[in-house]
Amino acid sequence: MGGYPKTFNNGEGLNLSSRRPHTEFPLTPSDGRSGNAYRGGDPGPVRAFYNNGDRNTVDVGFHDQREAPRGPRDGSAHARTPYTRADHYPAPTRVDTSSRTSRTTSDRPR
Repeated sequence: MGGYPKTFNNGEGLNLSSRRPHTEFPLTPSDGRSGNAYRGGDPGPVRAFYNNGDRNTVDVGFHDQREAPRGPRDGSAHARTPYTRADHYPAPTRVDTSSRTSRTTSDRPR
């Protein structure tokens, strides 16, 4: 699957919240059929960085096109450009309320 997940050595010295060792995995838009998981091909510029033993702490970064590449791009738009840490705001969790019933004060057990 395109070599992912793989070890992220943090050569950029990003201030990551997750502990070492870091794993990196592409974050790609959903195609509406396969969910949000990267399935191969062009990984795009955005990555999740996390410790495989604690996936509750995830950092996000992107290949920063404003920075000079660290070697030849080899035809890729994002190859060898340094990462920049991004601010990540998780989407709210959807709560299914269809099976809940409302109770009035008089319905509540005492």
